[in-house]
Amino acid sequence: MNFEVGRGETLGVVGESGCGKTMTGSSIMRLLPPGGHITSGRIVLDGQDMVPLGEPELRHVRGNEIGMVFQDPMTSLNPTATIGRQLVEAIRLHQPVSKRQALQRAMEVLDLVGVPRPSERVDAFPHELSGAYGSGS
Repeated sequence: MNFEVGRGETLGVVGESGCGKTMTGSSIMRLLPPGGHITSGRIVLDGQDMVPLGEPELRHVRGNEIGMVFQDPMTSLNPTATIGRQLVEAIRLHQPVSKRQALQRAMEVLDLVGVPRPSERVDAFPHELSGAYGSGS
């Protein structure tokens, strides 16, 4: 498989269930399940082959340079933690910022993707966002 995604571009992969969309994305992100491995080829980001990178280097790349929205939204967020807590944790994992700065960035990101009232939504749990977009709430 070959494809190229330019800086600032987004790639959407569509296809039938079981055709390899998630496995392709997981391979690029180097998030393969136990026993999975890349047998050949290259994954190049900004001129650097990511295949030989170790986990510490990959952690820096994930979330800062590349990201993936997984197919099953029910497994993407922890139902027992607020949206804000989860976003702050992810931001601080990838950027050297304070909790306050990470919370501000979390609200900015929620606003960018069209979540209404981001300053309130950071205190919501994932299930509380369900259906929130179409109703104007």
